[in-house]
Amino acid sequence: MNLIITNRAHLLARYGETGLASIAASAEQLRQAWLADDRTQRPYFVYVDDASSLAPLGLQPIVASGVPPDQDEATAICNLLTALEARGQQVEHLLILGGPNVVPFFSLANPVLDVDHEVLSDNPYGERGNDHLVPDRAVGRMPDAEPPDATPLLRALQTAIALRSIQVPPAPRQPYPAPAATAADRPGCLHPFATSVADKGLSTGSAISPITNPVGAQLITPNLPAVPNERGFGYAAEIWQNSSRLIYQTVTRIAGGDDLRTCPPTTNADFQPQWLQNRFLYFNLHGVIDNSPWFGQSLPLLASNPFSYPVALRPEQLRASESVISLFAPFVFSEACYGAYITGKATEQAICLTFLTSGAAVFVGSTVTSYGRPDPPLSEADLLAVLFFEHLYSGLTAGRALVEARRDYARTMLQQHGSLDEDDEKTLLEFVVYGDPTLRAF
Repeated sequence: MNLIITNRAHLLARYGETGLASIAASAEQLRQAWLADDRTQRPYFVYVDDASSLAPLGLQPIVASGVPPDQDEATAICNLLTALEARGQQVEHLLILGGPNVVPFFSLANPVLDVDHEVLSDNPYGERGNDHLVPDRAVGRMPDAEPPDATPLLRALQTAIALRSIQVPPAPRQPYPAPAATAADRPGCLHPFATSVADKGLSTGSAISPITNPVGAQLITPNLPAVPNERGFGYAAEIWQNSSRLIYQTVTRIAGGDDLRTCPPTTNADFQPQWLQNRFLYFNLHGVIDNSPWFGQSLPLLASNPFSYPVALRPEQLRASESVISLFAPFVFSEACYGAYITGKATEQAICLTFLTSGAAVFVGSTVTSYGRPDPPLSEADLLAVLFFEHLYSGLTAGRALVEARRDYARTMLQQHGSLDEDDEKTLLEFVVYGDPTLRAF
């Protein structure tokens, strides 16, 4: 079965009866769209805290906690899923509606001694045993924003509904090369500079007006082409260009794409909306926890010329390109540190939320600091990105593609090194899917 879940009490507190009704209506519309798809079987939409909603499944509601919801509530939801499966109803895909103030992330211990005190993850919602690293269920989330702003959630629902009406002819698949077997050195951090670095972006504490789309207002249904462009686009920090070019070969293997752009020399001032006219978007840039843009990083040409970190992309540039993004409904994978971090964020303070609000189909990113190497062989976030695209291109759903990418990643590292190190474990925990996990690219 496939399950859409959310917390009625938390949504009601944030958006009132009118807002709750609007979200519920769109969620039910998506459930009906799932029902019409032979490949998405037995869909249900339930409130985890509502007895009448859970009664058809024979389940008892959880007790909603305060704001923000605590970890006990997250655990209670997992127990609910376990109880459901104990009754013979196996959950294949789980879609969570709402951000961490509606349905909490799990706060997991950080296996790496770095700047992150914890790892925010949806992995435990997907596990059937006690393995946080490689869960079984395919989990996705459609988050809302802060202060209470349901625009990303509602737009993600409408994009998923619209994509269900598009019939994309299957494309021929080619085998992919196996991951490099060469042992890799411990990778360097994808975020080597302090999060307090000064830049031209808006800080978390800046006054930003959320997108003015009151809950309950009718969002415009995306005008999607019958057969989307299946090309890819990539944008990476200059220092990671060698690894990124290898990854980009996979991103563009199906139908090609433009040359990989690097920052520098490209910066946000040079970014062109037409680069978003592609079905698959790959980013290997810097991100910070307390600021909204993504950054590049230059090569260290001279000892007297230290690294520079130019701004590569700002959220407002995506909003300005909404017509392009909504037309192509891209699948986005970002290696940026904190690329999927949304706690306390307004819509235009997080590129991931802006992508969803602008009509992206799926966004995959990291909630905390991620790792990789400037040069092949690929490891950590770089390797996970390649594996995700391979499985997405093979016809798997976005949620299942990430599940299988984690499995292949763990298998590869165990074959190469005999164990998973701390960086491997963090990589497996930190990436999440925003959007409908049942969506397929082909």
